[in-house]
Amino acid sequence: MSHRLDPLLRPRSVAVIGASRRVDTMGDWALRNLERAGFEGRIYPVNPRYDDVRGRPCFASITELPEVPDLAIFAVGDHRLESTVDEVITKGIPAAVIHSSLYLDDDKDPPLKERLRAKFAAAGTL
Repeated sequence: MSHRLDPLLRPRSVAVIGASRRVDTMGDWALRNLERAGFEGRIYPVNPRYDDVRGRPCFASITELPEVPDLAIFAVGDHRLESTVDEVITKGIPAAVIHSSLYLDDDKDPPLKERLRAKFAAAGTL
């Protein structure tokens, strides 16, 4: 039986947006943690700087992914979050995890955190 939280808690596929070859970056940690945990689903690194990351093909953008993954893990800078969230919503990815302070020095009102919350809520993203 499926549950509405399955994409978040039991994803079959994960996109790591901001995946990186650089050690001790959020994009590296996210991939390593999935591997260490024995995640058996499909993992899609996303970063236009690389052709592959940790032995996996790396996609230049979310739009290039071969399927709609269940979960998007964000490992990008706060200044790139809003546009990246828009891409994830457009792709129809049902769940997301953001590793970020959600703070911009020169932010406007409403602040980034509130804008992202509203976008995810409107899209029904977990």
